[in-house]
Amino acid sequence: MPLVYVAIRRTTTLVAAVLLLMASSYTALLSLGLVPAVQLDVVGLHADLDLIRLDLGVRLTWLGIALLGLLLGMFLLAAAAARGRFDEPWVVLQRRRDRLAGNSVLRVSSRALHAMLAHSVERVDGVRDARPQLRLTGRGWDCRCLVQVADEVPLTDVAAHVETAIRHGLERHTGHAVRRVDVNAQFEPFNPRRRVA
Repeated sequence: MPLVYVAIRRTTTLVAAVLLLMASSYTALLSLGLVPAVQLDVVGLHADLDLIRLDLGVRLTWLGIALLGLLLGMFLLAAAAARGRFDEPWVVLQRRRDRLAGNSVLRVSSRALHAMLAHSVERVDGVRDARPQLRLTGRGWDCRCLVQVADEVPLTDVAAHVETAIRHGLERHTGHAVRRVDVNAQFEPFNPRRRVA
C-alpha cells in the first residue's frame, strides 16, 4: 500500500475519532445537565436540544449512547496512532535522478534488514542469538550487534567471524560500505532450539 494512502487513512481516522469524542463528550455532559441546552435557529427550522427536561430513563439512554461513542472514539484514536505493517521504518539505500526514466528511490524495510543480518550472524559457529542495531550515515553503516555465545568457543574468534559476516552481508545486500562494527558478546547456555540450521 503506498504511503500516501496510509497517511490519508490515518488522517481520516484521526479526524473521525476527534469529532466523535467531542460529540460524545458534549452529549454526556448535556444529559447530566452540566452544560446549557443547545438552540439552533436555521431559516424555517427551530431546534431546542435540552436533555435535562426529558425523563430519567431517556437521559440515561442518551448517556449510554454517549459513553459508547466515547469508547468508539478512543478505539479510533488508538487505531490512527498505531503503526501498521506498512508504516514500519524504511532505509533509503539509493536515490536516482534520470531525465528519461524520472526519479527513483530504492528503500529496504528496516525490519527485513535486521532479520537478514541476524540470520547471517547466527550462522557463525558458536553464536546462539544475535540482535543487530543499524544506522546508515553518509560514510556508511554503523552497526552494533549483541550476540550470545556458547561458552566452549574462543570469544575473539567468534567476534572476528561476526564482524566479517556483518560486513559481508551489509555490503553485499545494500551496496554501502560498513564504517564501524561493535560486537558485544555475552555467554549463554546452549539451547539447540535457538540454533539456526
